[in-house]
Amino acid sequence: MAMAAEIATEIAKEIGTSVVAGVIQQIKNVVELEEKLNLLKTDFRPVKSLLLQIEQQFQDQQTRLPEAIEVCLTSMTDHLKEGQLLINRANQQRRRCFGCCLMCNPNLFTRITDWETRFRQLFQELVGVFSVSANTTQIVSTSAPQTDVLLQPVPESGFVGPAIQSAQMRLQTWLGEAHPQARMIGVFGMGGVGKTSLLKLVYNHCKKVSDIFEVIIWLTISQHYQIEKLQASIAETINLKLEGSSDHDLRKMKLSESLGKKKFLLILDDMWHPIDLINEVGVKFGDHNCSKVLMSSRKKDVIVAMEASEDYSLRIQPLSMEEGWELFRTRAFTNGAVPRDNIEPIAKQMASECQGLPLALNAVAAAMRRKKTEVEWRRALTLMTIADPSFRVSHSTIDKELYQPLRWSYNDLTDPDLKICFLYCAVFPEDAEIPVETMVEMWSAEKLVTLMDAGHEYIDVLVDRGLFEYVGAHNKVKVHDVLRDLAICIGQSEENWLFASGQHLQNFPREDKIGDCKRISVSHNDIQDLPTDLICSKLLSLVLANNAKIREVPELFLSTAMPLKVLDLSCTSITSLPTSLGQLGQLEFLNLSGCSFLKNLPESTGNLSRLRFLNIEICVSLESLPESIRELRNLKHLKLGG
Repeated sequence: MAMAAEIATEIAKEIGTSVVAGVIQQIKNVVELEEKLNLLKTDFRPVKSLLLQIEQQFQDQQTRLPEAIEVCLTSMTDHLKEGQLLINRANQQRRRCFGCCLMCNPNLFTRITDWETRFRQLFQELVGVFSVSANTTQIVSTSAPQTDVLLQPVPESGFVGPAIQSAQMRLQTWLGEAHPQARMIGVFGMGGVGKTSLLKLVYNHCKKVSDIFEVIIWLTISQHYQIEKLQASIAETINLKLEGSSDHDLRKMKLSESLGKKKFLLILDDMWHPIDLINEVGVKFGDHNCSKVLMSSRKKDVIVAMEASEDYSLRIQPLSMEEGWELFRTRAFTNGAVPRDNIEPIAKQMASECQGLPLALNAVAAAMRRKKTEVEWRRALTLMTIADPSFRVSHSTIDKELYQPLRWSYNDLTDPDLKICFLYCAVFPEDAEIPVETMVEMWSAEKLVTLMDAGHEYIDVLVDRGLFEYVGAHNKVKVHDVLRDLAICIGQSEENWLFASGQHLQNFPREDKIGDCKRISVSHNDIQDLPTDLICSKLLSLVLANNAKIREVPELFLSTAMPLKVLDLSCTSITSLPTSLGQLGQLEFLNLSGCSFLKNLPESTGNLSRLRFLNIEICVSLESLPESIRELRNLKHLKLGG
């Protein structure tokens, strides 16, 4: 009898425990629904504000609002109402249950679970709608080509904290001052701290509302800038014709005369060395004190050498701990909501490891977005802190505080081919706008991607991870100079890659520098003569583009021993190609676009049996194509014209 009583007691306990657990779970489901609605409300307001802001921008430009934005706003409003109805139903059910007995409706748990499942679907639809708003800058760029919207109205990180707002207000105040010392205004701070983002905010503000300046000029100054290109960019912005003015003094005089009559703002971003604007470029201030130069540099010495006084110089500090966490949280978690309490301390530590640097915070948070479990987060934190223990504390272009989190972000690209695709960005010069189609064709030629569509998906992944940034209508990408420096560092030390684009080289690299190289890029230089032969038995890619002084490719330069798949000779001054071109049996990509002196292709071109990409656009002197070109059975992409 006693045993039966004990058994009955244990069964009652189990039933009681089960009932209580079920009720607790039901309550949790209702509360969770309410919390998620609050999150939706919290995020809906700023997104709606952003959409209305963009709508106003289109109205200011007298340009029709794209249909996608209208649909986006309507969809979000409808979804929010539907979410409210779900919560109301949940609350009614809860009140009925609590009004009599917790177990009066045994289907409560099932119903709430069904409602939550629907809510999750709704939530995912909203995320998709939010992604449209994230791309609105691209919509603006493609729909309205005016210069005042080519630079986005928000910084690259999409986050504007109090410190950045304060810095923006200070710079805008200085720009309005008539004091002679306020002509030169300097911003300095380490790479990746947000200088460019700040200058973009100021630029867009001045373009939109300022009546101080007649013209606003933005120039990004690379490490290896050329005075002639700076002059050409300024002249283009102020509609000054410099064509035919090859004489440096004449170009300078024309610029000086034109700028001296204008109230201008000249923004010089990412300066590495001082520039004599007056005597080298021809930047002349008028008799008034309204014209300004706003410059940024990693080095305070550069700002001082440019004669920006202490009173008009601003050091950009890393984000505070709170601002860094806010940026990381909004990037790493949907709607910024940390899903589990046990993940938040790890996430905060990861954000702390980024040292308040927006570039690192964005890249690391983007990589963590798809990691859901505590184990994944802890492993990532451990790996990030030891990403590359051999890295030198002092590096010419990358600070250690930036290198470790960015290196981990690269390491976290689990696909080895995707890693090589990222490194390919360093083939192009610093601050270049890289044509997506060209880069994907190079990837495809190397079999890093199987299809062109897969290559475009890789681009999307690298953009999503904060490693690339789209320009315009998604047909070009840019790479932050620190990330490009990272690619150079990894590519040259670990992948036998030689990067030397845009460095004013006058000679092709020596044989001892290239012997084991897999890829060589010496584009945008002043190389005149190529070596008689090129001994490089592992070479897969050779990029010689934009060396305008190259007039000849020696017969033995293209060796049969090379497994070359990518050859780029675009925008050189070659008049012909050697017969040995036909010996490159593995070549799949050949770019000759812009070779305006090229008269013919050798008959041996027909031997390039694997060639899939041939670009002969703007070859204005090309008289005919060889008969053998019909033998190119694998040629899929032939670009002509221009």
